[in-house]
Amino acid sequence: MMCIHKCEMHLFQIEEQKQPVVYQVETGLFYELDTLYKAILECCEGMSASQVVQVLADQYEAEEVVEAIEELAQVELISDGVLPVVPNVPTAEGVAACGVSQTDRLQVSLHVSHTCNIQCAYCFAHGGDYGGKAMLMQPDVAEQAIRWTVTEAQVFGRCQIDFFGGEPLLNFPLMQELVPFAKSLGARLGVQVGFGIVTNGTLLTDEMKQFLVDEKFQIKVSLDGGRKTQDRIRKFHNGSGTYDVVVKNVKKLAAEVPERVYLQAVMTAYDMDEDQIA
Repeated sequence: MMCIHKCEMHLFQIEEQKQPVVYQVETGLFYELDTLYKAILECCEGMSASQVVQVLADQYEAEEVVEAIEELAQVELISDGVLPVVPNVPTAEGVAACGVSQTDRLQVSLHVSHTCNIQCAYCFAHGGDYGGKAMLMQPDVAEQAIRWTVTEAQVFGRCQIDFFGGEPLLNFPLMQELVPFAKSLGARLGVQVGFGIVTNGTLLTDEMKQFLVDEKFQIKVSLDGGRKTQDRIRKFHNGSGTYDVVVKNVKKLAAEVPERVYLQAVMTAYDMDEDQIA
């Protein structure tokens, strides 16, 4: 029986905000919690999933508790054990020798776009091209990466493929090809494949939004604070601000899958007001 363990975190309540917030120490991410997620985190330590279901049976249906446990595991707020760091990609023998749970996952970031449609004052990637030539990942390269990832992930039974850039949505047609390819390969090899994206949030169309929702993406959107801060630091190439476009698109996503949309902020000296960041 696998026991659930909470990852290192801090749970707190922000004044004048109804929902509590949890800070995951290792990833540096903040999450708002509804009452079910909070209840699970308060009672789950050392229990199995079925025991948590029993404890919360008077308040919640078993199916929604199990689904919430899976989502908490996806964002690394809980796990089935404290996992040691294993260098490189582990083999089955390495997993057994190190005691790593085979419910852990292999996580890979695909840089599908080395170009970007906005310019950030602090950009470490030199405008998305990393100091080289602006380019998009080609399908043959992407398929090789997917094939390698899913094959190596057989030792765990699951993997996470994150789309990164630059701005990954500039290569949206490739994403549309890769997701079904990865899912099909995963089904053949017995690997559960999950997906994520880190995006500046400015290019989102209704088609893109529906794709991310339907394919159950974990969606991280960069937003560095209120309008004044965001528009000062993160601008379109014509110099105009990005705040209004990003907020509009985040609201569209959050209206459908609030539990899978996260805001990712770079803290700067321009705006250290935590209410603006929140």
